Amino acid sequence: MENAARSALAAISNTNIEYRETLRKVILKRLVLASDAFIEFSVRAIQEWIGADLAKLNDFSTFFDLVSHADRRIQNGALFSLRERLQDRGYQESLEKANIVFLIKTLASTDNPEAINFVAFALPSLALTLGRNGHVSAILQLLTYNEPKIREGASGAIEAIASGSNVDRSHLMADDVLERLLGGNEQLAQTELQLCATILPKLAVDYLHASKLDFIFTLIE
Repeated sequence: MENAARSALAAISNTNIEYRETLRKVILKRLVLASDAFIEFSVRAIQEWIGADLAKLNDFSTFFDLVSHADRRIQNGALFSLRERLQDRGYQESLEKANIVFLIKTLASTDNPEAINFVAFALPSLALTLGRNGHVSAILQLLTYNEPKIREGASGAIEAIASGSNVDRSHLMADDVLERLLGGNEQLAQTELQLCATILPKLAVDYLHASKLDFIFTLIE
């Protein structure tokens, strides 16, 4: 009987997003108190079609709820599915509206290795969108985390913004990125030192136009 039930559910899941709506809602509701067997079934469903459906519906708040689920298996299944959506430019503004930055900060402070890997991947993947929506300061804060992967992800995001258009670089200038990374720091962490060396040439003309060459000269002295 169990196999027959699984086959019936699989048949529904292989239809379309409208037909799957009731099944999706039932699965999500039952996740509050679920058996191990149901958790395993749900993880597979999240990875195979629930995550894709939620993204198409722009229901990232529900997606984020799955990422924050108490059961780590659900968390990791949702993280796997969400990661697949990150580089699709069509989803990035929806992710911003759903407060992806808050999710990233929350995940960066967990002890879940998959969550840490997700954050490290998400930061450079979403870098230009994050910059355009005023989150440069949040990225710089993540550079101070103890976890090396988080620092590397934040560094990659800043570098991606510095490699972007004039408009993208203007967000770094608005937040005084080099001054904040270098000003008053006698001993820089290796990640920050490498980042500064990488982005300084990319921002040179911007510092010239902003009449901030004096700051660059202080680095020589």
